[in-house]
Amino acid sequence: MVTTIFLLFKEAEALSRDARFVPGVMFDWMGTLYDPEAEELYPGVIEVLEHLKVAYYRRGIVSIVRIDIKKECLDQIERTGASSYVSDVLVTRERDKFFVCNELLNLWGIDPQYLYVVDDRCAPRRSLHWGSIVGANLVWMRRGRYKDEMPIGYEVTHVITDIRELPAVLNLPPIAICRRRNSLN
Repeated sequence: MVTTIFLLFKEAEALSRDARFVPGVMFDWMGTLYDPEAEELYPGVIEVLEHLKVAYYRRGIVSIVRIDIKKECLDQIERTGASSYVSDVLVTRERDKFFVCNELLNLWGIDPQYLYVVDDRCAPRRSLHWGSIVGANLVWMRRGRYKDEMPIGYEVTHVITDIRELPAVLNLPPIAICRRRNSLN
């Protein structure tokens, strides 16, 4: 019995050091974290990003933009404070997100089954479509301008309408409980 427990502990210890098994969340920027009409973050974004940081999730933002607004997009991410809660921000002018999503996956070295892709668009060549091909967990932020855009040729894993629903999708305790625990330390 003691030997079995020791071996399980050693396996868990080895897995914890293996980057492939550290979960990550890849976020779209415009329409998912940032409200382009209000020109600010959606409510709850910073709290959720902070929660994921405390839970040791990798956090990254991927976005495709026209070349003339690339700097503006990076400035938005910085100005809103979101950049303080993510490890990686990849913004590109490519016509589809497959390139930038692959870049982040390769950068993290993560096994796609431990990756959650959160996006408000289900269109072909977007993050969720890419995630369906590599085997990631797909979280559709169904709100705003593209709420009626349906996935074609794949199914999403989870559908949420507010970013504050994400911790439950990830099986994390509610944000308030984690804040209480951290304030005790």
